[in-house]
Amino acid sequence: MEQNLDVENSPVSNLSPHILQRPLVEPKIFFEYLQIVRYRLVSIVVTMVGIGVLAFILASSMDQVYKATATLEIEPKTKQLTTIKDIYENSNFSREYLNTQLAVLNSRSLAYQVAQRVGFAEKLSHVENPMSHEVFSWQSYLPQLFVDIIYNSQEPQVQPATPHLKQIKVKNSMIKMVKDGLEINPVPFSRLVKISYESSSPQLAAAIPNLLVEVYINSGFESRKNITTKTSSWFVSRLEILKKKLQTSEQMLQIFLEKSDLLGSKKGGSIAEEQFAAIAADLRDAKRHELEISILYKQIESINSSTTDALLVIPQIMNDSVVKEHRLVLAKKQQMVAKLQTRYGPQHPTMVVALSELQSAKESLNQQIKTKVQAITNSYESAISKVKSIEKQYQNIKDELRFISRGNTQLSALKSEVEANREQYNLFLARVKQSDAVGDLQADNRQMDNARLIDPAETPILHSWPNTKLIVAKSMAFTFVMGVFLALLLDFLDNTIKGVRDVEVKLRTGVLGTLPLLKPSVKGQGELDLGWLFLRGSNSQFNEAIRTIRTSIRLSDVDKSHRIIVITSSVPQEGKSTVAMNIALAMGSMEKTLIIDCDLRKPSIAKFMRIDKNSAGLSNLVSKTQKKAACLYAVDGSGLTFLPTGSLPPNPQEFLSSQKFKNLLAELSQQFDRIIIDSPPSLTISDSFIVAALADAVIYICQADSTPIPVIQGTMVRFLQSQTPLIGVVLNKKNINQRSSYYYSHYGAQVKDGIKSPLH
Repeated sequence: MEQNLDVENSPVSNLSPHILQRPLVEPKIFFEYLQIVRYRLVSIVVTMVGIGVLAFILASSMDQVYKATATLEIEPKTKQLTTIKDIYENSNFSREYLNTQLAVLNSRSLAYQVAQRVGFAEKLSHVENPMSHEVFSWQSYLPQLFVDIIYNSQEPQVQPATPHLKQIKVKNSMIKMVKDGLEINPVPFSRLVKISYESSSPQLAAAIPNLLVEVYINSGFESRKNITTKTSSWFVSRLEILKKKLQTSEQMLQIFLEKSDLLGSKKGGSIAEEQFAAIAADLRDAKRHELEISILYKQIESINSSTTDALLVIPQIMNDSVVKEHRLVLAKKQQMVAKLQTRYGPQHPTMVVALSELQSAKESLNQQIKTKVQAITNSYESAISKVKSIEKQYQNIKDELRFISRGNTQLSALKSEVEANREQYNLFLARVKQSDAVGDLQADNRQMDNARLIDPAETPILHSWPNTKLIVAKSMAFTFVMGVFLALLLDFLDNTIKGVRDVEVKLRTGVLGTLPLLKPSVKGQGELDLGWLFLRGSNSQFNEAIRTIRTSIRLSDVDKSHRIIVITSSVPQEGKSTVAMNIALAMGSMEKTLIIDCDLRKPSIAKFMRIDKNSAGLSNLVSKTQKKAACLYAVDGSGLTFLPTGSLPPNPQEFLSSQKFKNLLAELSQQFDRIIIDSPPSLTISDSFIVAALADAVIYICQADSTPIPVIQGTMVRFLQSQTPLIGVVLNKKNINQRSSYYYSHYGAQVKDGIKSPLH
């Protein structure tokens, strides 16, 4: 079946617009979270108190532990002193250096030295297995059988311990006894370090931090002393190596000078360098001239023309003085010919002479242009030859300089090596003398220690653990937080309708009213008495809720009269029949009302009326075996009339779909102002949908904190698809807190109920 629902065009569109515009999922408001916690507050508080008492008992049974703390200041990093100046310029301090010193303080070597000073070795000498001394062993809490299984599943056990192995175990146990209770914490944004130790002995708690500081300072002093000694030894050995290296380089220089013939080479090299510079300048000028003339030559070659007039576009030819004179003569001849043409004909002697002179001027100009072009070509060829000649001279001088430079380079290298070795030897010789002096100073100066004790650890008077108040407070606070978390988690996992807001948001429909949870055993009420609760007026809160539902139903009649109303629910035991009975009683106090029991499978209204289930009723009227007077029952004190099911038909769906049932329903709607039909649950039975198709409206009963939301949504969609107006939901059996009774106790009419005999 198609489950998509067009809300705008469905019958639910008659609800208020602000409900239709709500999102399907809305976040809870803060007040709702408080209500969730409040609902389970008693359980949370009881659990919290129980955990607090248990924590108090456990804390009281713990052994007392004392804690003492010493404050250490770590000085800036000490440089490797090589001069007297380095002693007074010692301010190199960084976060990496501080972390390194903290790691040194927490090292195994210092812990072992402290353990030796304290005397842990004597304490462990009589212990057969030193590693088990004062160490928590989870195996002791397990039966021996499980311990054997665990150890047998691991690697095979080693052979009995040798004296060397036992000594290693004793050492590891001593280190563990120190490190287990040791705590080293740097003070933020400072060079201070807090060193604390926890022990069941207050004297030991104070002794170990002080001993650790002392061992740390002494280790730094010994380390610097060893470094100074090693540095001096290295300087001396290195000095001997440098001395031999210097002597070797001097001997190599002397041998080279004796074997090579570089006399006067320096002067000859200077002359060759001057010639090389002059030739290089000439070569640059020649190449520049070649480039200029080659551009002009290529430009002439690019002008491929049979006449010389096209060459006049070249500036070097056009601006030539001789060419200019011939062009001027040609221009004058052209003017004369033009002037004579106006007076004489072409065969006139004067005209013939003028034309001959003009032709002679043109030939002279062309000859001069050719001469200029030839001169440019010759100049181009001459420039190429000159460049080649100069390049040859340039290469010869370059080879000569390379030969001279090769010898000078080798000589310079040997001299540089000798100078470098001599300088390095002199530097190391000075450093050796300074290192000896600084080493003597460091050996006698304890003020250069890399740390100093600011506050020594004192013997504590009060124990630091267990802090009973803190343990109890934290355990109770943790229990409370976890309780709140679990309460919210359970609410999140609960997918049932819990309140009005859930109906409006998740079902997207209105709420006609909310009925409180009623216990039949209260005040002698039986299960059947709940159907008459409105008429009796014994529960003012319930009665006021029924009146609210009645008002909501009457207000829904504004656009269309809802004369026939079907009341249904998703599953059984949601209080559908009880609600239908009380709504019918409420409507009967204001108008002529008929309640019909259409649950042809398991009728309930007849039980409220205390009549025989086989009494004449709906089935008899439809089959016309009884008259109306024999099937209708009136209720004293109200305008309500009851129509039971009568004999149960073998096929209820065919019975409800029959035309006779439709005709009977139409006939009764003319006789009564309001007809309330109690139909069966609609999740697994389709009877309600058949009856709803004949009704004017449907009221849906939903039990709070019980029916899953997907079940309700699926059933409501089927009603909306049948085009039956769903005027709202009644939230039944809502567990309302006693404070929520408001002022309902002031209301309630004292009316006694009764049932008349069947009308005949």
